[in-house]
Amino acid sequence: MGLFSFVKEAGEKLWDSVSSDDGSKIQDHLKQLGIPDSDKVNVSVNDGTATVTGDNLSQEAKEKILVAVGNVAGINQVEDKVT
Repeated sequence: MGLFSFVKEAGEKLWDSVSSDDGSKIQDHLKQLGIPDSDKVNVSVNDGTATVTGDNLSQEAKEKILVAVGNVAGINQVEDKVT
């Protein structure tokens, strides 16, 4: 677990601005990317920080999910709470 920093303005622009209710949009984005086990996580967004929670993921799937979330424009940090 930990906190990972990203460049807020970089990444894929999914919508005009990120707000606290965009966690479900990011989860939909993960599913569209075809990342394995993306259905096992929940994403919440608060002030540019995305918190990813979930369990029973492989290390590879977890890392892919965290990077994909961090590569969304408007997200400057990803908090890893995946067990």
